[in-house]
Amino acid sequence: MTSLQPTLTAHPHRNRRLFSDHYLDVLLPGTAEWRAGVEEAAGVMAEIRAVFQRFTPTSNEAQTEQHLVWPLW
Repeated sequence: MTSLQPTLTAHPHRNRRLFSDHYLDVLLPGTAEWRAGVEEAAGVMAEIRAVFQRFTPTSNEAQTEQHLVWPLW
């Protein structure tokens, strides 16, 4: 019998076995292209973090949309 529960890993990605974990964890982050993408995304990631820090979870769908979804749009 297999479990449908997701397994927790130390990987910052969900590997669907298209690539090896070694490639995703070690080789890819070491490339110049990857590092350039990380630098370019730093500002956007800071904005996303700020929206999440200001957001208070609620069961009100309209309020969630207004305070979480639209600021990220």
